[in-house]
Amino acid sequence: MARKYRLDEIHTLKNMDIFFDTNVLIYIFWPTASYVFETNYSKALRNLQKQKNKLYISFIVISEAINRMLRIEYKKYTNYERFKDFRHSYDGRQALDDIYTIVKNDILNSFEIMDKAFNKEEIENLLEMEDADINDLAIESICKENNMILLTNDSDFKYADIDLLSCNNKLF
Repeated sequence: MARKYRLDEIHTLKNMDIFFDTNVLIYIFWPTASYVFETNYSKALRNLQKQKNKLYISFIVISEAINRMLRIEYKKYTNYERFKDFRHSYDGRQALDDIYTIVKNDILNSFEIMDKAFNKEEIENLLEMEDADINDLAIESICKENNMILLTNDSDFKYADIDLLSCNNKLF
């Protein structure tokens, strides 16, 4: 049975592999004024690093983070009617440049990459799942197959069959 850990239980997870979900990366590396989550997950990262846990992300997480961070920046501007207009503007290119710098210098230097090559049957099975985010299902699959604990703030994982680490009370 899958276990759920609160952030104050990190000390019990020594030597465990931890997979970081997109929302946690954003709280840590692209703050959005969710002060409690930003503080808690930044502290969790430091504690896991001190314990020398192996920390992982995937290409899916990187891609989702980049896209979400850029959309966060887009919402700050009122002079762009469409996201595509912002993305191709000077402001959008500057924001993307900043995001890429953080990914290259901070994120990629803090995490190992763990991905999975899904076969046709696995993809078809993922597509059968009702009311599920396919990226979340892919992350769950990576964690399950590699015996990793998912550090997430996403309540969509509440019933996932993997171990979770979070400060989101909706997951407990």
